[in-house]
Amino acid sequence: LPLPKMWHPVLGGLALGGMILLLPDLYGVGYATMDGALSGRLPWLLLALLVPMKIIATSLTIASGGSGGVFLPSLYMGAMAGGLYGVGVQELMPGLSAGPGAYALVGMAGVLAAATHSPITAMILLIEITGDYLVVLPVMVVVTLASLVGRSLKEDSLYTLKFTRKGAALYRHEDFILKTQTVGQLMKPVPHAVREDTPIAGILRYFLDHEAILLYVVDAGGRLLGKISIHDIKDPEIGELGSLVLAVDIADPNVPRMTPEDTLADCMDRFTGGEQDELPVVSADGSLLGVVARGSVLRVFNSELLRQVLLDVSVRDRSEGSVRESLRLGEGLTIARLPTPRAFVGRSLREANLRTAFHLTVVGIRRPQDDEDRLPDPAEPLGARDVLVLVGRAEDIERFKTKG
Repeated sequence: LPLPKMWHPVLGGLALGGMILLLPDLYGVGYATMDGALSGRLPWLLLALLVPMKIIATSLTIASGGSGGVFLPSLYMGAMAGGLYGVGVQELMPGLSAGPGAYALVGMAGVLAAATHSPITAMILLIEITGDYLVVLPVMVVVTLASLVGRSLKEDSLYTLKFTRKGAALYRHEDFILKTQTVGQLMKPVPHAVREDTPIAGILRYFLDHEAILLYVVDAGGRLLGKISIHDIKDPEIGELGSLVLAVDIADPNVPRMTPEDTLADCMDRFTGGEQDELPVVSADGSLLGVVARGSVLRVFNSELLRQVLLDVSVRDRSEGSVRESLRLGEGLTIARLPTPRAFVGRSLREANLRTAFHLTVVGIRRPQDDEDRLPDPAEPLGARDVLVLVGRAEDIERFKTKG
């Protein structure tokens, strides 16, 4: 209401007081009223009135500056609604149903689970209250369904809704990006690997010929045994031993390993805990399948974040029903969708190097066979009918457009 804050408690108190005069069972926490519903003593008309009136009374209390709580009002409303449902079921099937109190008990768990998005908490609380494990099955069914319905209607629970309204959203796209991508989707072939029986001279020659700084050591079956860094063979004594020293002798077996099923979140945890820039990916039997690089994970995260946050936004002209080709982001940045210029057809994004040449970032690509934009593969050649989703300054986008 457009009134000074000092008047909110006055108006809320008057309205709440009038409601309590008509329905004394609304007053306070409502332990006695809940006990009456659980024992089946309350008439159906009173139960039917108390469900909506308790919602109004709690809302008035909170809106006028009081503390209405979340937990106990949920139990109260669940008990009243469950008791009312139980009365109806008992009237329809008097010989087959339990008493209204049993339905009131399960109703408490259902409303609490839906309001707080905490089905397990609601289930355990009800089992603790009753001490009767016969209620486990109906409570499990009810809290599961209630939580699904609650989450479908509102992403936030009553506990997190206040944070969201203040702008501190607890559910963000970036929180889920690394958990929805797997290492198997991102891993690359093993760049450098040698057999376990390779002598030290062969390892030195491999380092010199391939300009590598890290070698993976595998056995005859391809299973990972360890790694050798170029710094591990700088000791002159190792070189003097010649063919007596094999790769397996100097390989470090303490190598953090990933599997294709691990998420990129797991991968980043390993990167954060160490100094390595890449991790080997192994199968269940320890066979070396590939590697995943720190830079690749960060690149996917940045690109996917841009795609989820920005590319899902479409600006529609309501008068014409058309979709604009670009969206201005502020600070001179724009998102634009452009067909691939002829000069870049057949070249990969890595070869085109648009970030250096045009100061543009490709955050999405749509190929003729695709129904929606997807994350671009830097090594995949561009086709004549591909549409690129670019982020950059308007003048750079125009310069790129005129290139073709």
